[in-house]
Amino acid sequence: MTTLLAAFTVLTFSNCKKDKDDKPEDTTTVTAAKLQNKKWKTVAATITPKVRYDENPDHLTNNLYADVMDACEKDNFFQFLDNGVLRMNEGADICEEEQQTSDYQWQITNGQLKLPYFEDGFINPTFTVEKCTKSEMRFTIKGKIPTISDQEYTITFTATSF
Repeated sequence: MTTLLAAFTVLTFSNCKKDKDDKPEDTTTVTAAKLQNKKWKTVAATITPKVRYDENPDHLTNNLYADVMDACEKDNFFQFLDNGVLRMNEGADICEEEQQTSDYQWQITNGQLKLPYFEDGFINPTFTVEKCTKSEMRFTIKGKIPTISDQEYTITFTATSF
């Protein structure tokens, strides 16, 4: 019985031992392998500082996804094609006056992603990928949005792959 218990203990601890070659996943470097061959859907969008989301000046929010985005926008998805095309797809619920798909450009330079589509409407934006794995991406855009005010804003988008 003691021998059996000793063998079980050795097997249990040896199976729990972490392999020295196991490295944690790099979540900051963007690679085409992480982005391509899947669809991405925005699951969260926030803005700092808060903005007014309707005609009532007391209605302020930082949750763009919940309070500003329409249902026809929430089912949209995008794909990174291997020819440098970012294909935006309106999903099943197409917003008024939109076409089903629109193509834009994307590129990776020195492990950083460039997405001009998401920077549209900003003055001198900075674009930063905060997290990039095979299933989740989070990026921020900082800059002035003249249609809102002269103040600098930070918008953070989170997308998941499916």
